[in-house]
Amino acid sequence: ERMRITSAGDVGIGTTSPSYLLHVDDAVATDPSYIVASSGSDFIMAMGSQSSPGVAQEAFIGTLSNQRFKIKVNNVEKGTWTSTGLGIGTGSPDEILHLYNASAGDTALKIETTSGGDPTIYMTSQTASRQGIISFQDNDINAGRIIYEHATDIMTFYTGGTGASHLELTLQETAGAVFRTKVGIGTGDP
Repeated sequence: ERMRITSAGDVGIGTTSPSYLLHVDDAVATDPSYIVASSGSDFIMAMGSQSSPGVAQEAFIGTLSNQRFKIKVNNVEKGTWTSTGLGIGTGSPDEILHLYNASAGDTALKIETTSGGDPTIYMTSQTASRQGIISFQDNDINAGRIIYEHATDIMTFYTGGTGASHLELTLQETAGAVFRTKVGIGTGDP
């Protein structure tokens, strides 16, 4: 027997006693179980579970081929995963996370804690002596930047892009028993 429909209307595939409206069960615990909607040879959507020897059981929902995966609310796209990343407000993300607001107004990212913690953004590199960069752009052109250079322990604030007329403010801690801060205006080495 490959499938059973109970008197309650539950459908069982791989089980003779389905517990849900659609219950798919694979008798071999390490074999993946998929529910797939496809168009020709392209898998459009899949959900299921799988495990490998020595690996915990995992559940998933997504695509099995190079197709976008969308989340919709009221038939309006709210998020899209592609091979590039997650797009919120865009179906074509340029980065790992791409937020886009197609209407007039601000695009905001909110990080909130209710109690007992500080909202925090970490910028971490797995390679030593890298930079942390926050870039402000107008029409994909740098308008300002904040750069922390780990190798030299310098934080620099730039305004007005990267041309000759930009303003540069550099903060650097100097070695010594007393903490001193140098502020450079018009110099990158105060």
